[in-house]
Amino acid sequence: MKQKEIAKILNTSISTVSRVLGRSDTRSISDELKQQIISLAIQNGIKIKTKKYGILVGSYHEQMEEPFFADIIQYAANRFHELSYYKCFHSTAPEIDKMNEDEMINNYGHLDGVIIIASTPKKIFDRIARITDNIVQIGEVFAFNESTKFYPDFSDFPYDNITFDSYGMYIQYVKYLAGLGRKKIIFIYSVKKDDEDVYRYARVAGYVKGLQECGLAGKEQIFFANNTRFDGGYYIANEIYGKVDFDAVICHNDQIALGFMERLKTLGAKIPDDVMVMGYYDIAQAAAAQPPLTTARIDFKTIGYLSAEIINARVEKIISSPVSVKLGLEFIRRGSTGEAG
Repeated sequence: MKQKEIAKILNTSISTVSRVLGRSDTRSISDELKQQIISLAIQNGIKIKTKKYGILVGSYHEQMEEPFFADIIQYAANRFHELSYYKCFHSTAPEIDKMNEDEMINNYGHLDGVIIIASTPKKIFDRIARITDNIVQIGEVFAFNESTKFYPDFSDFPYDNITFDSYGMYIQYVKYLAGLGRKKIIFIYSVKKDDEDVYRYARVAGYVKGLQECGLAGKEQIFFANNTRFDGGYYIANEIYGKVDFDAVICHNDQIALGFMERLKTLGAKIPDDVMVMGYYDIAQAAAAQPPLTTARIDFKTIGYLSAEIINARVEKIISSPVSVKLGLEFIRRGSTGEAG
């Protein structure tokens, strides 16, 4: 059976059949018709070109449910589906680290491209680079320290990358709070591994730099939640309130900030009068909180969409030189810091 016979059976055009079997842009073709074409082709021994992608969360803390990871993964996966790619894996650095070289080749040796989210242990990055040259790294600026040997260092990066300046935003956070008269500003980070240098992370580094620029050098206080979720923020607020002197808190993400703020309220603290609270990401619950949470908005949809588009453009040989995209962040001021919005 030839493609024109499939087209006749399904009452469609030969070009439609060719696009489906060639895995070119099939967004205008219904999923039902695509499946019918593929089924007939397989039944009759017609070769189908497949394109495969992978998404790796580079961080070791395996928090794929955190919006930074989960939303980007979902938007990228949606775009890959529209471009007729098959999912090969959605994985984490620890899972990749468990594989030997033969397992890597057998499982992932025919990938067309990989998106890597967050700073990644160099040995894991190098293993991915051995199975595909088409890599898009998504990460925060200032997320590299020579002693830790983590990628990426975007100043001289040989692969495509999409970045956003969390470092600069957290400097802005501190300056904003200091401008409101807050001088005892603490930072709530997510989860600390043994011997982990948290100062290499963009948000922590921005917090410390912001204190320095506000004349508060040496005043940093960093505390750790036991996870990146609401209950992690609730837990650490319960641990430190009444024991640590602070009038403002900057959190690793919105979930931690919301949990922290909720526990402060049950302990009798008034927000923002007693303590100002800031998050990061601008998840849906941030605007609905009481008071609404001051945060910074990251455009997850654009990041996911662009990362898939860049992989596809490289597969289709539309681009050859490394692509570097730096996306802006939107500072959202709300009631948790005394703003009316």
